[in-house]
Amino acid sequence: MQPRMLQRFALTAVLVLGAGVAVVSTAVARPSRPAPRTGTSAFNLFDGVRGLRLNSNRVDCNGITNFGNICTDLSGSGTVEAGYWPNGTPDNYVFNGGLQLAGTVSYGQGVTGPWVGDTVGVFFMDPRGDQRQGASVTNIYSSLNSADLAVWPSAAYVRDTSLYSAKLIGRQSISQQDTWVRYWDGDPSLSAGRKHMMGVLVEQRGLLWNYPAGNQDILYFLFRFINITSTNAADYAGLSVAGYSGSDISDIVT
Repeated sequence: MQPRMLQRFALTAVLVLGAGVAVVSTAVARPSRPAPRTGTSAFNLFDGVRGLRLNSNRVDCNGITNFGNICTDLSGSGTVEAGYWPNGTPDNYVFNGGLQLAGTVSYGQGVTGPWVGDTVGVFFMDPRGDQRQGASVTNIYSSLNSADLAVWPSAAYVRDTSLYSAKLIGRQSISQQDTWVRYWDGDPSLSAGRKHMMGVLVEQRGLLWNYPAGNQDILYFLFRFINITSTNAADYAGLSVAGYSGSDISDIVT
């Protein structure tokens, strides 16, 4: 019988695939550096790293970026392999990957504005190379880095009782290597290919195990999509059910 935690992961994987598309491609251009965000944040721009190689188990993912690329060559090349298995061999299966999202601006009661009814999308992973729309909100935190653990973001703690076993609640990490990063599509300088932003914040948690048998050959990623099109703080109060503190919610509103 699978542990409750892994059963939850299986369910989460199904939900994520229903909400977004993980794309594997053979080409991507070197991205431009995102413009600085306005406003204030609880995050220090010097904590964590912009790009990180994941190879703590038998998968070598080289690497992930703080604006939404997964298993992408960190030099920015779209012609250099970035996903190997088994780790340490020349056997490559991935050039780059990441999320692409699409949605429709609601016709709901009281919804007004120039974009009502529009279909809009986000290329966090841009296979064409000229329409990247993802920008970093934080750098990438890794549980293998003691400096990162010392400044581990409050929102990155394991607190969602609907996803994790009660025995894990309150921990910083739960695998051989946890990673956490937050990115969004709100940078106005990254607007190629669309008339307006979608308004989505992504929290991405990576999990790498070497046990039980089989997990040493898998990378797990959990994505939380947060609609950030409202400036009304009360609209985000429901995040408390997922374990977000008042300060965590305030930072998202900011």
